[in-house]
Amino acid sequence: TRRGTIAAPRLSLTKNWTPPSVPKEAHEESFLGRQLMTIFFMKSCTRKELHVLVGAMSTETYEDGATIIKQGERGDAFYVVEDGEVVCMKDEETVLTIPCPSTEDPSVERRYFGELALLYDAPRAASVKAVGRVKLWALDRTTFKSILQQSDDIKMMLYSKFVQSIHLFRDLKLSQVNALCASLQAQDFDDGDTIFKQGDDGDAFYIVESGEAACLKDGVVVSIVHEGDYFGELALVRREPRAATVRAKGKLSVLKI
Repeated sequence: TRRGTIAAPRLSLTKNWTPPSVPKEAHEESFLGRQLMTIFFMKSCTRKELHVLVGAMSTETYEDGATIIKQGERGDAFYVVEDGEVVCMKDEETVLTIPCPSTEDPSVERRYFGELALLYDAPRAASVKAVGRVKLWALDRTTFKSILQQSDDIKMMLYSKFVQSIHLFRDLKLSQVNALCASLQAQDFDDGDTIFKQGDDGDAFYIVESGEAACLKDGVVVSIVHEGDYFGELALVRREPRAATVRAKGKLSVLKI
């Protein structure tokens, strides 16, 4: 699965649940986005999912010696250190100081803690205390798990309104929209990335969620697709090879169906 590291029971969301949205300065959003993208279990998140996670994070400040989490307690938040240091202690013995080099990639600085209790629904494995004054960003358990486990509820929350705005789907019943959302796959592309090539077999069609893409036939641009446009449907309807190559122009986010 896309989130193969998540082994805990799936989280059930209450009806009409929406993630918190905490106002932030642009530099704070940039900092948190960069930090989350370095974390191994979040690297497969889409740009939209990362945006939701960053938006839900709230700031907390602790003074020297303050206990942030306590070993054995139930985990209710995940943390990123912005300023200062924290020490992780297991049975009163120091095992780690954060920030520190990441074990997955020592060239990357690790600034997060508290994820294991949320990922695996286990008690806190260690206590964490502030060393000097510390500024943290906290992400609540529900938002953390809902995005990482990729439930159908989250897909409906993220994409239902957008799908209903597409002319092709405007006459669908809500139950049909929900079923469509459950089946879609969100994908991100960078400038110049190829979504598919002319002559490829067609196994899906795509809706542009944000950005632009160029459609090329025999190497010549024949059209540009924008937000809300869809492409790739002809190969499915006609059961023919792809009639054109589609390539991202700048950052592109699509929904694959």
